Formats: sequence, structure tokens, C-alpha cells
Amino acid sequence: MPVAGDIQDLNRDLAERINREARSNPQSPYANKFVGIANGQVVVVADDLDEMSRQLRKAEPDLRRCFWVEASRDYDEVHQIWGWVSGAFDGIACFSFLNRFHYGNFGNPGSFGLEC
Repeated sequence: MPVAGDIQDLNRDLAERINREARSNPQSPYANKFVGIANGQVVVVADDLDEMSRQLRKAEPDLRRCFWVEASRDYDEVHQIWGWVSGAFDGIACFSFLNRFHYGNFGNPGSFGLEC
């Protein structure tokens, strides 16, 4: 039986392959879907995150063995956040973030979702 780290690696590799496929082929069954992965296998494909999460937790209650990916998403995209800064210095601030995605690693709360 593989240990949790090995399973997480399998899940991550599968999630990366699914995302590459969905981005290169709009006809992929995973394109623009939320894909739940457990123990190195796709266990749910859903249109929304809530449904995928419910089904994934039913399929595998041990969240250390679960990952998810929003297929077709560009996780290397740079996001800029603009906002009004008030106080001692009034003005506009802009921050740029390059997000690195951990493919919804439910088993590691320190690495859940997007990381800046």
C-alpha cells in the first residue's frame, strides 16, 4: 500500500496531465470542469466546485489522499490586485502575484489551493 506522500505525487501528476489535456483540447471531457482525484484515479468530474467536493469526500474520506483541479485553468497566469490605500498615505496600490497551484491538496492545509 503506498504511503500518503506517494499517493499525493500520483494525484499531482494526474492533475497536471488532465490540465494539460483540457487546455490543449477543448473537446476533452475534463475541459472547464472540476476534477476530483483520489488514490491516483479520477473519481468525479463536476461543473462546480461544491458538487465536486461533496462527491470527492464521499469517494475518499481520507483527505490526505485527495486532490482536485479546475481543468483548463492557467495556473501560471499573473494576477494584479488594485486597491485604494487610505491613511497616512492616500493613493492607489498594485500588487502582482504569480500563483502556483497545489491542485487542491485537501490533505495539506498549508498548501491548499493557490499559493502566492
